[in-house]
Amino acid sequence: MEHFPVTKTDSGFLIEGFPEAVKVVRIDGRQSKRLADLALHRADLEFAAECLKTINLVSDKPGVLRQALWRAAIIHYMKCFGHSGARFQLSAERIYKGNTPALVAFSYFKELRDRHFVHDENSYAQSVPGAILNRRDKPYKIEKSSALA
Repeated sequence: MEHFPVTKTDSGFLIEGFPEAVKVVRIDGRQSKRLADLALHRADLEFAAECLKTINLVSDKPGVLRQALWRAAIIHYMKCFGHSGARFQLSAERIYKGNTPALVAFSYFKELRDRHFVHDENSYAQSVPGAILNRRDKPYKIEKSSALA
């Protein structure tokens, strides 16, 4: 999304880069809504790209930074293609039409986001309840009960 620095002057405000401008107005209508939605998609895609660039700049230790950047990149990318009441969705079928490898990659990342990052359907994220039992001669039989994650 484009950001324009604004400076307060004696006569009002100046939007940097537009010295001849005299007024800023809001536009309404269906096409202006579409323009706003596209700007939000662009901001999400730029953020995802920055996350991917930054992954290569951070250390492997701790791994949480790299994992957070990876997840954020996929989530923000996929956000552009999801159903939302706030903005229209991009169509992967239209964008990647005729590009089968790109559609396969898109499907992979969509499933990764849906099953492993946002919703917990993966077999790796499990918690197993259990108990540590004592010997028979101890006065209490259960030493500890917990769930191992």
